Amino acid sequence: MKRTLGVLLMVVISILFMSAWVGAAPAEPRSVTVNGVRINYVEQGAGEEVLVFVHGFTLSIAAWTTVLEFLPEEYHAYALDLRGHGQSGQPGSYQLPEVVEDIYAFTQELGIEKFTYVGHSMGGKIGYQFALDHPDVLKGLFLIAPSPARAYFLPPD
Repeated sequence: MKRTLGVLLMVVISILFMSAWVGAAPAEPRSVTVNGVRINYVEQGAGEEVLVFVHGFTLSIAAWTTVLEFLPEEYHAYALDLRGHGQSGQPGSYQLPEVVEDIYAFTQELGIEKFTYVGHSMGGKIGYQFALDHPDVLKGLFLIAPSPARAYFLPPD
């Protein structure tokens, strides 16, 4: 537990001093299709402790490049592009419940049973709802400067 908290503290510090918010994404991105949307992601490490990183509005997996570079190998990390961001598909609908279900379906598709959710800004806002809808798959919830919990991801159509 202490080690996980230490790693998560490192995540916060990395974000505060991150130099490449829109820089190149980590090598070898992959994709899966869930809920009819292609989700781009990167994977790093092979440990039993799984972390899923969710970026903020208008960002992509590139926002986590520095964090992933310094993450110890005993962690198994995933960073994904949300729908309409980075290299993921653009379905035209971006409501909070849909985005939450994309992340849940993503983890199920990859066989991730339990994980710590790490969300920044809008990714933190999504994390609030994810924790309410799918508490059974979460080991922890780590939110960095989350957006306010009220309202949807974008106003309803």
